[in-house]
Amino acid sequence: MRPSFRAPGFYGQELAPTLDLHTHDEGAIRRVLKNIEYPDRGRINLHIYNLPYNMSEFYNGIASSQLNDKMQGPTGFILLGRCTSIPLAMTEFVLPHEMGHCYQYRYMPDWGKDGKDKAWKTWLKMMGIVEKSRNDSHVRHHESPREMFANTFRIMFSPYQHEFWPHKAKHPLKVKGLKAYLSKVLK
Repeated sequence: MRPSFRAPGFYGQELAPTLDLHTHDEGAIRRVLKNIEYPDRGRINLHIYNLPYNMSEFYNGIASSQLNDKMQGPTGFILLGRCTSIPLAMTEFVLPHEMGHCYQYRYMPDWGKDGKDKAWKTWLKMMGIVEKSRNDSHVRHHESPREMFANTFRIMFSPYQHEFWPHKAKHPLKVKGLKAYLSKVLK
């Protein structure tokens, strides 16, 4: 992974110059990036934007994917700012979590025909997750399989907050062979 990182203050300051807005600390972002294990060894082109404002009252980050049919092209995520200071623990959680979404979109799509979603279905089975519908509106956000995958990535490929697993599915560290499987699929 070759992360490109935009430093705080480049975006949005002109929108609300009188507010006391806080971004994720640039030094903390760089430290977290150094501590993440990149299973693909730099083949995904990842863009990270650190905004000084929040675009959502619910989320701390937003992953996006603008992938073409060949599963290439810009992938990235936005770290959202706050009106209060952002603790290091939040950066340690949010950054690898959002990165997990990008890896899932790139290497384990949960859509497509002709077996393109085979790796996704294998992961669901290993985790014991029964996916009823990807667009199931009554499923709470954090219980969606995509959110579980993002947290699985955080736990398996970063050294941060392994004990925090807010899902009903089994904890990734208790799934035999999961890290080896993901290391093979995510490259």
